[in-house]
Amino acid sequence: MKVSTFISFKDVVYIGILTAFFSFLSFILYVRTEPTPIYGVFDLHYGFPLEWLTVTSLVGGTGFKERIRIEYAALFLDVFLYFLLSIIIVYLVMRLKTH
Repeated sequence: MKVSTFISFKDVVYIGILTAFFSFLSFILYVRTEPTPIYGVFDLHYGFPLEWLTVTSLVGGTGFKERIRIEYAALFLDVFLYFLLSIIIVYLVMRLKTH
């Protein structure tokens, strides 16, 4: 009697690797710079499709200061969307390999 599973441990590992890879790419490849009305202050926004990390930088006579703000709801939703995308990719590859 053959016991078949819907997804193997190897596929779960692939899903985890793809999710981490997509999250890393969204952080590295998408940066939006937003000028502020105050001279010497600018914002950098990271993350795609939702901007989950904001770095506010102040360049002035006293030095360089930064404030980092993480939007946890947007970060969670981004990772969840990448997780769903990874599941779809792994499932499609599994289906193509069987046919």
